Amino acid sequence: MVILKEMTLPTYKSEINVPALGISMQVFDDDGKSVVGEMGEVVLSKPLPNLPIGLWNDKDGSVYREKYFSKYPEVFTIGDSGLINPVTKNWIINCRSDETLNPKGCRFGPSEIYNVGKNTSIIISKNILRIA
Repeated sequence: MVILKEMTLPTYKSEINVPALGISMQVFDDDGKSVVGEMGEVVLSKPLPNLPIGLWNDKDGSVYREKYFSKYPEVFTIGDSGLINPVTKNWIINCRSDETLNPKGCRFGPSEIYNVGKNTSIIISKNILRIA
């Protein structure tokens, strides 16, 4: 986790007040410039010890580099869109930056997940849908 609620700082509805200790997190615009008050790509601009070093069965690292480092060279892209509130300086995470999950080439987005929930008896636990 790279952002959290810090209890000693002010918290505002629907906002996260601080990146985790030691995390250099920013919001970049399309040109790779750090922005405040604008929607952009949430990135980790400096390495951290628990940053993934690769993906399973990605022998040459090409999939890993394409997924996390292709948009901004040398900067880890989390895959979320967000913004920093210019008044409170808190974080607002809006959505996945591509709005779609793509495990093993099977693309699905929020509407497919919500449709399963509407049409099936399910158990929802910590954002995991399990067919009952």
